[in-house]
Amino acid sequence: MIEAMTPNKWLSDKIFSPEHDEEKIKALNEVYSLYHLGLNRDERKIFSKKLSNKRLKNTFHRKLILSIKGL
Repeated sequence: MIEAMTPNKWLSDKIFSPEHDEEKIKALNEVYSLYHLGLNRDERKIFSKKLSNKRLKNTFHRKLILSIKGL
C-alpha cells in the first residue's frame, strides 16, 4: 500500500531515497502512460466524449468535460 505524502513527510529521509518495488514501478508506468495519452488532442476528445455519454449531471463533471474538450 502506498502512503499518503503529507507535509510532515516532505523532508523525511524516504524522499531522498524512494523505494522502487514492483507495485510502485507498475503504478508509475501507468501514470506515465496516462499522462502521455492526455497530451494527445484526439485522445482527449475520445475521453471527453466517453465522459459525456455518462450523462454526468454534477456541475464539477460538466466543467471538467468542457475543459478537456477545450484543451
